[in-house]
Amino acid sequence: MLASRARDTTEWVFALSKVEKLAEMVPPTEKMVGFAQAVEDKRLAMGEAPALNSDVLGSFAATRDFLDRHAYQITDGVKEPLTGKLAELKDVLQAMSKSQQKESTLDYQSQPGKDKAAELGGMDME
Repeated sequence: MLASRARDTTEWVFALSKVEKLAEMVPPTEKMVGFAQAVEDKRLAMGEAPALNSDVLGSFAATRDFLDRHAYQITDGVKEPLTGKLAELKDVLQAMSKSQQKESTLDYQSQPGKDKAAELGGMDME
């Protein structure tokens, strides 16, 4: 689908599972690699065992996971609290990450012998 004509009004929606699969297939950005190497240098200077290798640097997802685990060390171990809009979105994002969405329309099939209207009203219609 081409969205160039409607790029200002188009919204893209992706399933998290699809995004995670894509992250496994693409290399990390140059900035991610540079930051990961800076974090690793800091870790080594602190006397920690090496954790960054070519396998990690070859995968976007692996580099992202490395940075998620170790990036705070570049700020001398101090994790800065979220502020502004990020702080407001924290709970929403956590709830969204635990979504209970159905995988297919078959997951929405009603159980035999139950009437959906009765379930909603709490009354037995049989």
